[in-house]
Amino acid sequence: MDLLSATQDMISKQRLFHSGERVIVGVSGGADSMALLCALNELKYELGLTLGVAHYNHRLRPSADGDQEFVEDVARRLNVPCYSARSRSLHQKSKGSLEERARKERLHFFKKITEKHDFNSVALAHHRDDLAETVLMRIIRGSGLQGLRAMRAESVIDGLRVKRPFLMIARPSIIEYLNARRVTYREDPSNQDTNFTRNKIRHELMPLLAGEYNANINESLVNIGLQAQEDFEYLSVQCQKAFKRISHVSSSGKKVSIDVVAYSRLPVTIRKMIIRRCYEHLKGDTNRLTSSHVQQVLEMNLLDSVAPRINLPAGVVVKRQNQKLHFSRTNST
Repeated sequence: MDLLSATQDMISKQRLFHSGERVIVGVSGGADSMALLCALNELKYELGLTLGVAHYNHRLRPSADGDQEFVEDVARRLNVPCYSARSRSLHQKSKGSLEERARKERLHFFKKITEKHDFNSVALAHHRDDLAETVLMRIIRGSGLQGLRAMRAESVIDGLRVKRPFLMIARPSIIEYLNARRVTYREDPSNQDTNFTRNKIRHELMPLLAGEYNANINESLVNIGLQAQEDFEYLSVQCQKAFKRISHVSSSGKKVSIDVVAYSRLPVTIRKMIIRRCYEHLKGDTNRLTSSHVQQVLEMNLLDSVAPRINLPAGVVVKRQNQKLHFSRTNST
């Protein structure tokens, strides 16, 4: 199956887009994003899509301005509106790796564009090889089931609806598509820099695993990610049912109480998910909540000797009182 047919198949099976949808395509100028832009541009009338292009210039290398000019020129030739911006803060010292800070800046820019210009979603060019690398990266970091889900065909990140039409397409198919249509693209030299974790995994660890341990390592990792997604979705449904049955959310929404007796009868996996759900309800996400924090709360319920109060990140406090676990949030961040 060629790339265009595979993309159509993915969009149809996952119901990624609806007729009349306004979609921003994130385009760096590299091979993957150029293929996505061209493929969606070929399919836009059939799918009923209105496209826009978004390019974020991180200013991390000398060729960055040239990449921006290249993408803007391609958008003009395709008669697709282009929205671009240059980073002003990425070089400033702050928490987190450069990779993670760049990703957050880029997603914030996409969100701002979708809101300002009334787009419904952003399409990104992550493909099957990216999915395999991400699963391996999460395994190395010790992620649980939720982390192993890695990327999904459609997800919501901080209110931004993200869609990945290439997620089940291997990269050789992308290069073949570009060559067949003689589509030019920009080579990003930083993709070879093994100081970045993903590049180190891509250029050193994955070839080692494929050569020495499992020639089909990509396929194995993708299957792990897909299976984790299926299992997590089932457990999430069970968690939601249990949460509704044993919890009470205050009228202000600032406090969540759990019935300890009913909670203690649940499987450990569901109990852990309920702890995360309570935290997420109060903070909005679980970014700073670790498995160690979850274990603390889990033991608080089971062992009388544990202190009756636990302080979690972002000012979330858990207290045990009168056969209830009370989750609340202070003004601390």
